[in-house]
Amino acid sequence: METGSGFDVAAVDRIVAGDFGVSAADLWQDVVQLHSDVGRFVGYDGVMFIRRHALVRVSTAPKYLDIVRDHVGPHDPASTLNAELGLELRGPAWHGVVTASTLQHRPRPSLTLVEGSDLLPLHDDETEWSDAGFLKDEGRRFGATIDGELVGAANLASWGTGGEDIGVLVAPAYRGMGLGADIAAGAALVAFRAVDFVRYRYACSNGASAGVARRIGAQYYCDQWALRPAL
Repeated sequence: METGSGFDVAAVDRIVAGDFGVSAADLWQDVVQLHSDVGRFVGYDGVMFIRRHALVRVSTAPKYLDIVRDHVGPHDPASTLNAELGLELRGPAWHGVVTASTLQHRPRPSLTLVEGSDLLPLHDDETEWSDAGFLKDEGRRFGATIDGELVGAANLASWGTGGEDIGVLVAPAYRGMGLGADIAAGAALVAFRAVDFVRYRYACSNGASAGVARRIGAQYYCDQWALRPAL
C-alpha cells in the first residue's frame, strides 16, 4: 500500500490502467498515448487527462496527438490545450477513495435508502442529474428518505474489479443540512457488503461536494480533466 494512503493504490491503479487500455506498470510511465482499442476511451473524440501528484497520463484521439505532446505538463495540463484545440473543457474533477476502515461518517438513524425508488421528482436539473451519475443505465439507484419524505438519492455503479462508484444527489429543499454526507456514507455501507472500496468524485468548483468528500473520509487518488467537442 502506498505510504500515507488508507487504501490499496495498486488495486486502484489496475482499474484506471484498464480504463486507459494499458498495464498498471505502465500507467504512470508514458505521459501521452493514443486512445487504446481496448480501454474505456475507444471512439472518444477528445482528450482525457488524469494527474496524481506530479504524474500525468493523457489519452487522446489521433488528430490531437501532436498538439497534446507539445503542450502537456504536470500543472493544470488541460488549460493551454483548451485554447489551442477549441474544445469544451470539463474539469478539473477530484477523485477520492473510501474503504470500510477509512469511512469517517455514519448516516443519521432517520435516513433510509430504498433501492428502486421513484426518483423522477429529483430529475429537474439535467446537469446535476448527469454529474451525479444518474444518466448511466447500469448500476443500482436508491431513494433517500426521512420519515417517508424523499430528500435525495444515491447510485452505485461497478468500477473495475473490487470497487464501485458513488453518485449523490440532494433535493434542493434539503440542501445545507449535511444530508449529502449521510447519503454518501449510507451508499458506501451498502457497497462494502460486496466490494473493498468506493470512488467518490466531484467537480473542484463544487464546494458542497468537496465537503461531503472530507466528511466521509475520501482520500485523494487523482484529478481529471476532459476536452471534447462541444455538445
